Order: sequence, then structure tokens, then C-alpha cells
Amino acid sequence: MHPYNQPMSESLSARPESRFALVAGIAGALVAAVISVKAIFGSANSTAGIGFVFVPFIMAAAMVFAGVWGLALNPATPPGVMERLSNSSNKYTRFNLTYNEATPPAILEKLAQDPDEILARNASQALQRYAKRLKEARRRAPLPSQ
Repeated sequence: MHPYNQPMSESLSARPESRFALVAGIAGALVAAVISVKAIFGSANSTAGIGFVFVPFIMAAAMVFAGVWGLALNPATPPGVMERLSNSSNKYTRFNLTYNEATPPAILEKLAQDPDEILARNASQALQRYAKRLKEARRRAPLPSQ
């Protein structure tokens, strides 16, 4: 099976940047938990214990979003994953796809129809940049010998 056609969990878990994002998310949550516990022990307020419960979860959620946004920006992200990311309900994930030069034109065309006007404009501009790069590459390419 081609790696682009594998389920997302299989194809991404083997990638070093995915493992790094996972480790960074766990480490960030642990650091946040330690800081939270130190703050709780230093506080005279009994409601500070709420932070002990919520801070690690908030930190972990932030790291997950950072990982997804990083995937959208990474030129090595497979097109199949980019397609899934283009369907995300998170507009910043979709925005990041418009800044990735490796995003396929079909995805950019879909994003150019996004209800968010700024996102749609960014996608249209990304399509223009893609067309310009393609034209430049064709201009530089040597003509085939006949």
C-alpha cells in the first residue's frame, strides 16, 4: 500500500516530526503540570487546585493544535493528509495549507471557495504563486532534443 493511502495514524506515527510533536506535547503538559503544582503549593487559595486539573489538559490541547498546524505547513506532508487537513473545522489549519508551497493546486482551488473571505483570498494568491513557479520552472527547463 502506498504511504499516502494509509490511514493517517499509521503513516504519520512513523514520521520523525510526528514523534517529535507527540513528545513535545507530552513534555509541555508535564512542565505545565509541575509549574501548576508549584503554584498550588505556594498559594493560600484553595481554589488553585482547579489549575492542577485543567492546565495540563489545556497545554496538551495546545500542543495537538501546534502539531496539526505544523503538518499543514510542512512541505513533506503527504497530499492525502493535506486533503484531510483542508476539511478541518479549524480555519488556521486551512490557512496554513495556503502558505505551504507543496499544497496541491486542487486543494488550493477548494480552499479558494472557502466561506472565510481572507482564507479564500490567500488560497487564490497561493494558486497564483503556484502558477508563477510552474511557469518559471518551464521557462528554465531545457527543451527536449528532437
